[in-house]
Amino acid sequence: MLLDILATNDWKRPIYLTSPSGIGGAINLDEYSHLEGMVYKFLPVKATDYIRGLGGVSADTCYDILVNRIKHWGNLNDPRVTVDRESFRNAAIPRQNYMRVAQSMLNKGKNEEAEKALDLSLQYFPTSKIFPDKYMLSYVDLYYAAKATEKANNMALQLANIFSQDLNFYLSLEPKYSSQYEEEMSENAYLLQRLSQVASQNGQDSTAKVIEAMINLKLSQ
Repeated sequence: MLLDILATNDWKRPIYLTSPSGIGGAINLDEYSHLEGMVYKFLPVKATDYIRGLGGVSADTCYDILVNRIKHWGNLNDPRVTVDRESFRNAAIPRQNYMRVAQSMLNKGKNEEAEKALDLSLQYFPTSKIFPDKYMLSYVDLYYAAKATEKANNMALQLANIFSQDLNFYLSLEPKYSSQYEEEMSENAYLLQRLSQVASQNGQDSTAKVIEAMINLKLSQ
């Protein structure tokens, strides 16, 4: 169907996709999908900042839409609004798009724009409402890359506390139960080590030591 559209459209009207993942197997058409906010524009040129299955990013257009034009996301950040499981799941998509445009801004040497995109994503999708997960490690990397060191340290410590609490829960279980969560425990231990490593690589030894102390405490239990 898409090939038929391409054959008859003659580029007289723009072609937009909600996701390039469904066309990735068709002669790598996802390479020509350019993220613009929440949709992908299909163009006869390869996209920059390409990730297989996720397409590329039209950096300036995407930044303008996500940072300058969109002013709210259904009040998800309102303390009075309850975020149900479906909204929680769907929030991962725009949050990922903010991270991708932040990375694109960094690739263009625009640190301030990258930091602003990350800040807005946390404003619209606060960790108090959209609980952090392992994919938010990218925020730490991106904040460090944008030279927003304090924000990176704060995010690293926040995530470390969450992963540490998860480990505490698993370790508090009786062996017959905790043995069922070995994969989760290994993942949380790895995530803590990764956070410590990222902080150390960015010259933040004090932050790295705090996280290392969490790891050592868990190993001693």
